[in-house]
Amino acid sequence: MRSFIIISLLILSSSFPSFAQSTTNDPKVLFDEFWTFVDRNYIYFDAKKIDWDAVYQKYSPQINAQTTEDELFAIMDAAVVELQDAHSLLVKPKKVGTQFDFKGGYNIHFDPNLIKSKYVKDSLGQEGNLYWALLDGHVGYIYLPKFNDFLAFEKVLRVMKKLSVKKANH
Repeated sequence: MRSFIIISLLILSSSFPSFAQSTTNDPKVLFDEFWTFVDRNYIYFDAKKIDWDAVYQKYSPQINAQTTEDELFAIMDAAVVELQDAHSLLVKPKKVGTQFDFKGGYNIHFDPNLIKSKYVKDSLGQEGNLYWALLDGHVGYIYLPKFNDFLAFEKVLRVMKKLSVKKANH
């Protein structure tokens, strides 16, 4: 049980070497350690208006000495989802928690024809599912739906730099 707690907390923030591995298997103690670590290190509570103390009050009573590892994972996962942060999720070997749905039920659509007709003064470039253009001749526009194609992104940045130099010379 301790291994998934450590992994999950490191996922929340890998830059905190002061976090030490727990020496207990007690579910309540593990939850308290998890909650305290997030409380001390997550920086967006105020910006997102999240009452982390209320999250503790909501989930802590669900944990007792008989809480199984899977039950504790589910409770902690639910607490992480309360952060409303698609970049924070609970992970343990062979199991990944719930990723917050940042779309919030809204359909996110991208229509390259609309972008071309309404905003792009030059041409709309494309590399895979990545699109780019200069808007009004000096504002760079990049549409990158997923961060999984870094080579294409680097190519787009090179093209954008060339376009900006070309525009500056005219």
